[in-house]
Amino acid sequence: MNFLFEEIQAAKAAGRYLNYVRSLIKAKVLILDDLGLRNYTHEEATSLIDILEERYHKAPLIVTKEDDPKQPKDDPDGVTADNIGEKYGYWLRAAVQRWG
Repeated sequence: MNFLFEEIQAAKAAGRYLNYVRSLIKAKVLILDDLGLRNYTHEEATSLIDILEERYHKAPLIVTKEDDPKQPKDDPDGVTADNIGEKYGYWLRAAVQRWG
């Protein structure tokens, strides 16, 4: 994810932000690896939302997150191994139905 944000920052500095975001939206598959391992700045979070909101209905998106041993046992979003299907099941089913 750090590399993605560095690329976004470079694209903004070069005046190519919209073109870069469009390229991510048009990719056949977008994989966001290690999402949420750190806090994001407001600018990073806004860029991520720009991409995700436009991409959601267009093509497959895969999001991964490694377990962080420093992460508290109680996830701030209340997600556990037992309720992950309940929390994210709708989005997973929607993706499978649309692209499966």
